[in-house]
Amino acid sequence: MEKVEQRLNAEESRAYYYLSSSSSAAVRAIVEANLLAPHLQTIMSMSGSGLDVMIDANRLEDLNRMFRLFFQVSVSSGGPQTLRKGLRDSILARGRIINEAGDTVTSNQAEKDEEKDVKGKGRATPQMQTLTAALKWVEDSLDLKDKFDDILNALHGDRSCELSITEVGKPCDAKTQLSL
Repeated sequence: MEKVEQRLNAEESRAYYYLSSSSSAAVRAIVEANLLAPHLQTIMSMSGSGLDVMIDANRLEDLNRMFRLFFQVSVSSGGPQTLRKGLRDSILARGRIINEAGDTVTSNQAEKDEEKDVKGKGRATPQMQTLTAALKWVEDSLDLKDKFDDILNALHGDRSCELSITEVGKPCDAKTQLSL
């Protein structure tokens, strides 16, 4: 993201020194339309530096830079929409992982309990299994919420990004609802 920002600034500087000041906005629009807008999805999904990598590494400064660059691109080119969709998809994927981990914890605990039963060493109650899985799920869900609260702060509390983040937890349909 830093290289993209540097390239845009370099083009703006070139326009300032070599062209009329009235052409600066037009040159920037052309550069954004040709260098940034067609590659938004590629930038978001880059394996070493895409949105999910930035979120995982808690790179808030880079997320802020991505926010600024994506919101510079015109709405018709999809900059803001692409970022909001990326945030939403990331939360959904992370929520699915939390939910699946909770299911795995419960089934693994049941297997361990069966082994204990066979060995005659006692057995944890199903209520304890459920409580343990529920507590882990709540802890992971709250950690996810805290992470995205920090991200929202890095995005200067942008209302449209906030709506994209918060809508994930609301019941929409069976495919998009994070089971809270």
